[in-house]
Amino acid sequence: PSRVPTRIPYSSHLATTAVRSVGVVALVIVGGTSNHCVETSTRMAGNLGFDAKLVRDATWAFDLTGPDGEQHTAEDVHAMTLANLSGEFAEIVTTAEVIDRLDGTWRRISAGDAADVAYVATRSGPKISDSS
Repeated sequence: PSRVPTRIPYSSHLATTAVRSVGVVALVIVGGTSNHCVETSTRMAGNLGFDAKLVRDATWAFDLTGPDGEQHTAEDVHAMTLANLSGEFAEIVTTAEVIDRLDGTWRRISAGDAADVAYVATRSGPKISDSS
C-alpha cells in the first residue's frame, strides 16, 4: 500500500519512540505559522507528554479572512493561538527566557517537512522548567 503523508509531527509511534530513546523530555518550539504547523506540533508534543515550550516571539502568523469574510490581523491570530495552547499544551515563553535556561546541551531537530524547528533537552540536559 502507498504511504499517506501526515501533517502531524511527532504523531507516529516510530518517531515518538526514536525521540524518547535518546532521552528527549522537552521540546522548545519555534517557527511558522503559529496557527498551523506550530499549533499542531505544540498540541501533539503536549498530548504525547513532552514538556513543551512555545516561544512566543519566535513564531508568527499572517492576516486571515474568516469564513464570514471578517478580517483577522496576524497579531490577533497569533495571540489566539498562544491563548489556545497556554497551560494545557505548553508553557508560553520568550526567546530571552529560553536563553536564560540554556546550558549548551541543546540539540536542533527538524519536524520533518514542516517549517518548525525544535530544540530539545534531554534528562541530562538543561533545566527548562521549574518542575524539572
